[in-house]
Amino acid sequence: VRDANSNPAPSANITLTNSHIFGASSYTATAGPDGSYTVEGVFVGSFTVSASDSVTRLSGFVTGSIASDSEEASANITLSSSGTVTGTVYRYGGTTAASNIDARLLIGGSQAASTTTDVNGRYTFQFVPIGSFVVDAADSATGDRGRTTNQISVNNETRTVDVVLNGVGSAVVTVRDAGGNPVSDANVIVSSGSQFGSAYTGTTDANGTAAFNNVLAGPISVS
Repeated sequence: VRDANSNPAPSANITLTNSHIFGASSYTATAGPDGSYTVEGVFVGSFTVSASDSVTRLSGFVTGSIASDSEEASANITLSSSGTVTGTVYRYGGTTAASNIDARLLIGGSQAASTTTDVNGRYTFQFVPIGSFVVDAADSATGDRGRTTNQISVNNETRTVDVVLNGVGSAVVTVRDAGGNPVSDANVIVSSGSQFGSAYTGTTDANGTAAFNNVLAGPISVS
């Protein structure tokens, strides 16, 4: 880990997030006097490493992957100016705060950090590099989603970014043949036309009907 002048960043805080076939794992480490760090036991798959210096308030991140067992991947990080992103996640309508929501910070399409909203729907990401970012929010209980884009413009800036969830509803699909008779055991796919592009699958019952709960609000297509 080094600063923009290639000087080592000793004692920088390291967080590695690893996505793999078993799910996701997170690891922490601290850079040594020469700025180096090592994280062992990382699964085969993609990873994101973020680094921050609490003294200089500089931060940075890098993405990479491990393709095979026992591979040693190199992930060098250059620290730069950063700020703080904080805000509240609201339910559809923008008035009711949403607690226990998974919030992710995306930079350049890659996840740089993640957290969970508190009882007041609040979240905070520190050491966010200068530039544009996306805050993505997801309710694991209902599948509701929310997303907004913003940016950090200057060092030590605190940017307040609220996110309003899209909202969810229900869809009931009935399948009939050319004679108007209900078709049972038909495979049905409901595709969301929202920015999140979710798809829901089901099978019709004896009445030719398939019900889908927690479908993201907005246009849908059925096949």
